Amino acid sequence: MPDTVVLLHRQEAADRLRVSVCTVKRWGAAGLLDERRVGPKLVKVTEASVEQLIHAGRKGAHGNGGPKAPGLAEGQERLLLDADHASGNMATTTEC
Repeated sequence: MPDTVVLLHRQEAADRLRVSVCTVKRWGAAGLLDERRVGPKLVKVTEASVEQLIHAGRKGAHGNGGPKAPGLAEGQERLLLDADHASGNMATTTEC
């Protein structure tokens, strides 16, 4: 019997990772999170990929408690997190 894949809305993934939805979208596009299209306008994130990123963060979390993005060179992960500030897309904004 195949394993069941649990899918999360991007907002739920963002809440668990303590980042914005925009960051979740960027991390999905970068391949750091496994995203699945489930409708013409709906994309969800696998719970397993969120958990993997959380566990990677426990090995080297930022001072703000956010996850450390695996597979990125030093400085690149900070760029991913800082992109929200540079673009003005903070967690209170719904569009990226």
